[in-house]
Amino acid sequence: MPELSYTTKRVIVGIGFGLLIFSIANYFIGFGILAQFRKEIITLVFVVVVLVVNYFGPTLQEVREHRDNARKP
Repeated sequence: MPELSYTTKRVIVGIGFGLLIFSIANYFIGFGILAQFRKEIITLVFVVVVLVVNYFGPTLQEVREHRDNARKP
């Protein structure tokens, strides 16, 4: 598998966090999507997001390099 770019890694992690926010909003606001499994969905999505951040997220070194490159004139 080819190495993912920094931007692609951030997009993947962002999608995961978006799903987590949606599942939490579904529970508290009551959208009614998968109403029978509301708490279980939050738990499942949280575990998936932790795994996605761990395996696909940018490393601290990549974040520092990207930040340093952005500061250069």
